[in-house]
Amino acid sequence: MIKQQGNIEVLREESEWYKLAVSTANIGVWDWEISSDTVYYSKIWKAQVGYQEDELANTLKTWEELLHPDDAKGIKRRVSKYLENPEGKYVNEFRFRHKNGSYIWILAKAEVCKDADGNVTRMIGSHTDITRKKEAELQLKSISDQSSEGITIADMDGNYVFVNPAFCKMSGYTEEELLTMTVFDMKAPNQDHSSFQKTKKSSQIISLVLQKKDGTEYFSEIIGDVITVQNKKLVLGTIRDVTVRVNAEMKVEELNENLELLITQRTKELDETVIKLNSEIEQRILVEKQIQDSLALKEVLLKEITHRVKNNLQIISSLIRLQKGVVKNPEALDLLSQTANRIQSMALIHETLYKTNTFDDVLFKDYVESLIAYVKTIFNLHDISITIDVGEYILPINNATNLGMVIMELITNSIKYAFPEKKNGKVLLQMELINGNQYKLTISDNGIGFPKELDFRKTESLGMQVVVSLVEQLEGSINLLDKEGTTFEIVV
Repeated sequence: MIKQQGNIEVLREESEWYKLAVSTANIGVWDWEISSDTVYYSKIWKAQVGYQEDELANTLKTWEELLHPDDAKGIKRRVSKYLENPEGKYVNEFRFRHKNGSYIWILAKAEVCKDADGNVTRMIGSHTDITRKKEAELQLKSISDQSSEGITIADMDGNYVFVNPAFCKMSGYTEEELLTMTVFDMKAPNQDHSSFQKTKKSSQIISLVLQKKDGTEYFSEIIGDVITVQNKKLVLGTIRDVTVRVNAEMKVEELNENLELLITQRTKELDETVIKLNSEIEQRILVEKQIQDSLALKEVLLKEITHRVKNNLQIISSLIRLQKGVVKNPEALDLLSQTANRIQSMALIHETLYKTNTFDDVLFKDYVESLIAYVKTIFNLHDISITIDVGEYILPINNATNLGMVIMELITNSIKYAFPEKKNGKVLLQMELINGNQYKLTISDNGIGFPKELDFRKTESLGMQVVVSLVEQLEGSINLLDKEGTTFEIVV
């Protein structure tokens, strides 16, 4: 709380160090005289939302009109509540409309000034643009919420600062409960506690027995690594419940021991007498059944490996998107996004294999729907629609992977470049069987069209180079049709 002494405007102008500090940190300053509802907004405050100093009136109404409609009522209520009992600092986060029509995220901090009688006369505070931080948080939450694996982030002392829904379900605790706990609280009795310290030094793959809220113990596999977020070191953990796999491995080991014992016993019996031949045949039938059981268990292990590959790819994609939050170079940001998208297209193939219990062929329609769902999530599409017209075709995994990456590149290009105004965009993805043994894939949009002066086969764009290379690997052909908008036709 600030006691009002003299003219605050004069104090502010005299504080050259203060002005230098807020300018360097890109912090917008405001000063609200409550009795008159006049507000001083600094040059940086107005610049944060794209305006010049003379373009916004110094009134409370200016602030109210820039609030996001969904945030306005709650924010005003919080300000009023704070003014009724102004203890400590006022801190809040909300969305603010930019001059270009978009919304940025603002962190607001403030304190009040009182007169000699203790009456609140002014409220002085700052605005900090936290859009990049907020978008990174929302992307991380979106990715972690979709993951079937437990994802946690802890500080260097082991206190949880983030947990995803999958880990809450796995452990039996609520998010609120887990955020008051440490990584050590999750371990079953008599488990080694040194693994967390090792993870802080280097990436670790750890096998531990954890304990749920109800006391149930379960086998887990944890991939731990140190990440840096806003210059702060944290420990990222990906947790998988591998109880089924561990039990399967124990069963396989038991079966192998029994098998070796039976083979030894049968061999001895054959050496002793031919009379026991019929009994030996029966024992062999039993052994064959056990071998089949063992193969079935190994299929479970193969499925788990496929699952692990998919999730490791998702982790890499998540870390790349997290890193985008601290990268400022637009070209580097675009390159990171493209890389994350290509990794995700490969991860979705493994997810499709895992769900369909096949390891050679892919139901391509399901895979395409997964890709498009992912694209819609990362681009937060509203005014651009994507229509899928793909039959129930089954493709080999290598062909499906290459075509999936082609689709990802071309759909992404349409969204990014075909609709400059981001309105009424339509993208169509079609696939049909032709000539009995070939597939024709068509990706079109109603946008501004591919630049006439460019040859897509010789462009410097890495994305188009990838598309052409993938089609060549499939021994197929790709053509840009002369139609309205942009239409690519691929035959493989």
